[in-house]
Amino acid sequence: MEPFKNLFSRELIAAIGGHLAAHDPAFDRAGFEGMAGDGLEALELKARSAQITRALDAHLPADFAAACDLMLAALHPYTGGVADGEASDGRGLRGWAVMPMADVVAGRGLADFDRAMATLAGGGYMAPAELVGARKVLNAAALTYVAAFVTSLLTLLYWAYRLGLFGGGRRD
Repeated sequence: MEPFKNLFSRELIAAIGGHLAAHDPAFDRAGFEGMAGDGLEALELKARSAQITRALDAHLPADFAAACDLMLAALHPYTGGVADGEASDGRGLRGWAVMPMADVVAGRGLADFDRAMATLAGGGYMAPAELVGARKVLNAAALTYVAAFVTSLLTLLYWAYRLGLFGGGRRD
């Protein structure tokens, strides 16, 4: 049986590059494929996916919306179900090719949450019911950063008061 890591192969990289270049003639297919495939054979599964993600990130348009539009255009038409195990073909990218693309959306989408969620929905990565739950979870996660900031600010103010910077001071 072939190693699982070989799902991220030079053929998969060529398919990603080919579909992206077909939808955007300015896409540097050779540069992408060279970077994504550099030393691929020595890498394990997760490292291969991460390398393809970095190459995509480096070669997709810098504008997040344009990058999302290009990735969506390169996808296989959504058929309403999960194309589990189905490989990319002449109609578009699907299967394992989507994982590095979704990772690019996750990384770049931090600054444009709504566009990232729209891309995940438009690509058929998640069912509409899953998107509602994902939005709730991600909003709750964002609130933890707000809570941490408020806690840090209150701690800073407490110590400033204790040191007498706001008229308080030690009463020991």
